[in-house]
Order: sequence, then C-alpha cells, then structure tokens
Amino acid sequence: LVTISSAVAPEIREYERTNTACVNAYVQPRVSGYLDRLAGELAELGFDGDLSIMLSSGGLTTIEEAKAYPVKLIESGPAAGAMAAAYIARQIGEDHLISFDMGGTTAKTCLIENANPHVKYDFEAGRLERFKVGSGLPLKVTVIDMIEISGGGGSIASLDALGLMKVGPRSAGSVPGPVAYGKGGTEPTVTDADLLLGYLNPEYFLGGEMELGLDAVRAAIEKHLASKLDMGVDQAAGGIQKIINENMAAATRMHLAEKGKDPRSYTMLAFGGAGPVHAYSLAKLLKVRKIVVPIGAGVISALGFLVAAPSTDSARGYFSSLESVDWDKVNHLFSDMEAEASDMLGKTEPSLKGIQFKWLADMRYHGQGFEITVEIPRGPLSKADATEVRKSFDQTYNELFGRTVDNVPVEVVNWRLASSLGVQDISLAHEPVETPAEKPSRMVFFPGFGNVETRVFDRYALCYGTVIQGPAIFEERESSFNVGPDATVTVDEFANLIVDVAYREKD
Repeated sequence: LVTISSAVAPEIREYERTNTACVNAYVQPRVSGYLDRLAGELAELGFDGDLSIMLSSGGLTTIEEAKAYPVKLIESGPAAGAMAAAYIARQIGEDHLISFDMGGTTAKTCLIENANPHVKYDFEAGRLERFKVGSGLPLKVTVIDMIEISGGGGSIASLDALGLMKVGPRSAGSVPGPVAYGKGGTEPTVTDADLLLGYLNPEYFLGGEMELGLDAVRAAIEKHLASKLDMGVDQAAGGIQKIINENMAAATRMHLAEKGKDPRSYTMLAFGGAGPVHAYSLAKLLKVRKIVVPIGAGVISALGFLVAAPSTDSARGYFSSLESVDWDKVNHLFSDMEAEASDMLGKTEPSLKGIQFKWLADMRYHGQGFEITVEIPRGPLSKADATEVRKSFDQTYNELFGRTVDNVPVEVVNWRLASSLGVQDISLAHEPVETPAEKPSRMVFFPGFGNVETRVFDRYALCYGTVIQGPAIFEERESSFNVGPDATVTVDEFANLIVDVAYREKD
C-alpha cells in the first residue's frame, strides 16, 4: 500500500498535504482490510449488486476508490444525515435549514441552503479545543461543513473539580449504556434525564422491545448529583437537560455566526434517536420558529445513503493573480479533471447520465494568508470572464465577512472541480396505521412552563392534515418528539411533523 501526497491532496500547503498523506497511509491497511471483508461476506450472503461507500463530502464512491483514499471517509457517517436533511429540504421546499442530528454520543448541526449542505475543503481532526480553529490536525479533504459536540443520549452527567454539574464528554455508549437500560450503567446520562422528565415512555422504548428502569434512574441521579448539589432529583434532571441544550445552542450559534447567518432565519430539521427529544428546547434557545421532524427520525441518516449520488472532488494547484491568469492553462486543468472524474464516475454508473460539473476556485485578496472557495462559471474561460470571477469572489466574501475590499488585487491559489451524477429520487409516502392515534397522557416537564399534563400520540397513526396544539408528545419506535404549550404541530403529506413555535415577550 503506497500513499503519494500529490495524489491524495494535489494542492499547495505542504504541511496540510503531508498530514493528509500520513493519515491516509495510517488508516489505509485497516480500512482496506475491513472493506475487503465486508465485500467478501456480502458475496457469501448472495449479494451481487454494486457496493458504494459514503464519502465525507456526502457523495458515494466505489470500494476501490475508498480503499485507495480512506482519508476521504473521515466524516462520512454524519455526512449521510446531512444528505438526508438536504433531500427532505428539497422535498418540502425549505431553502434555509439547520440540520440537527443528535444520537447516542454526539450532536451535529449543519446548514442546508438551496437544498444543499455547506461543503468545505479542509478539516481539522482531533481538536484539543472543540471550537478553536487551529487546535487540531489540518487535513485537505472535502467534508460537509458541520459542527459536532460530544453531547448525545449517552453523555454522562457529573460534577467537575469545582462541584458544578457538567454533561459529557464522557459517554456511557451502548455498553453499558444509560442507567435506564439496566445493562450495568451506573452514572446518570442525558437519556436518563429525558426519561425522568417525561420525554420518553419507559414501556415504549424501541417500540416496546426494551423497558426502561425509572427507579434505577432516580437512584443514580440522587446518588451522583442531587445529594451532592442539595437539590431534588427532578431538579437535577432538569439541570442535565438545560446544560446539554445550552451546549448545543452555543455550538450552533457559533457555527452560524462564522458564516454570517442568524438562526432565527432558519427552519430546524431534527433527527437521530435523541434529536427530536431535544429539538423543541433547542429551537427555543435559538429563537427558531419552525421545526420539521421526519417520520422515522431515529434512522433518517440511512435515507442519506439512499439519496446520495456518486461523486468525486478534484483539485489542482496553480497560483496567479486574477489579472494575470493564463486562462488556456486553467481550461486545460479543468479539462483534465473532468476527464478523470468522468472515468471514475463511469465505474459507478457506466451510462454517466446527468453528470454535473461545478467549477470552483480558492481565492483571496493580495496579502491574505488563507483563501475562500468560490464557485465560478463553467468554461471554457477567457480573460473576458475575469470580471465575472471577481464578482463571484466579492459576493462570497461579503456573505462571509459583511464587507469587501475595493482596489485590492485578487489571487487564485487552487482550482477545484466538484462532479456528481445527481441526487437519487425516492418516494417518502406514508400510509397511517389503523390504530387509535392518542395514547394515555402523562406529566412532562417543559422549561418555562413546569410540569404539564401532556397528550401522547402514536406517530404512525397520524393522518395528513392533522393539527395538534401543544403540549404533546409523538412516539415512534426509534425516537420521541415533544412540544410545549406554545407550539402547534401539523402533519404534512410526507408524514413530517411541521411545528410552529409562538414566542412570548419573556422568551
């Protein structure tokens, strides 16, 4: 197995390129072995289809490409959720969406605009400080741009050295898991707090396949938190929920602020096993007025694999001031990249129907040390197109930083090509089951409202057009969604729950 830096990251910045090559070489033996075993075992089971692998960019690639460049898989898991969110955004006509994916270990947010997730062309692995740029190992790989925190259903609540409650980064994982699972977990987790506050039904977890232990949860929160903080068990559980929600809200605000965006202008799409449980409270903290929760929210990332398209990203380093660019050379670079992309995608889809090419450039003002990636017109380009390229740069720069710098030359560092075969189209139609929609009510805690008698609904029995005023809980096998008294829920034609949140003056 040989890794060549010029093949893994054919662009300038030697340190980042070296890191990328080293990481690729480090993980390649294990990833290659795993993929070979996977393909072999699938063949033994009778699978004779094409095996595609998800990339961190949100596209699909062949098993051969994944084995050659495993560094491109580094964030491929969360990418599937973002692709599912983008597909749903396209289906329901939402142009500005915050994708909120919360599972057992982490929570991720991503911006979806014009039905496409934000993409960036570098990534920091292993950050020492989660929000501090430069504290990790910089890699030159294409990834969906999201922020991730160690906050999930299994995150453990404990006391720090000052005796203050904190949530995460330690996690109970799936083994032993939260105390409620009864599988050996002893320290209280976010899931345990959610159960105690009423968000989860102890008799309908995993559709009733697992019963949760409420008494064990009370004892664990009392032992590890409440007794040491001189507060009640319910109050301590509320503290766990407040901390995890505030952590996620802070991360989301920072992620949007870095892009000059305001969360109040966005709709939130919540999924993952724990995402719908915390979506309402998170939306309130961010002042988001509309929430969308798809049916099957706990497994919606799998949809991302179904709708993702075969894709590839290419780059070439050619530094020049914009006014001095040799456009014939640029056209030649893109021609080579398009030919390579067509060859690679042809291995996935021989017909190459609907292949889409997007030309991009890494650009900066003269004197700056880092670049922004700008979409440019697809060529052939000539000197006459320099004005349009400069206009695209100024527009993108202004969106990010709220200003442009006149009369300063612009430089181009790298030229990029994004190639895709187009998004797969599948139907998400849902037929409600013929069972009573409403279940027995229960007491649920909502911040700002306290404990409230709350109606509970079977998610699968709700029909298109149903309107429900909160407080309410909507249960399904893999997740549970709740809204407070200030929210109205409507079921759309795709069985999504569309939530409108009304804010009071004190909110």
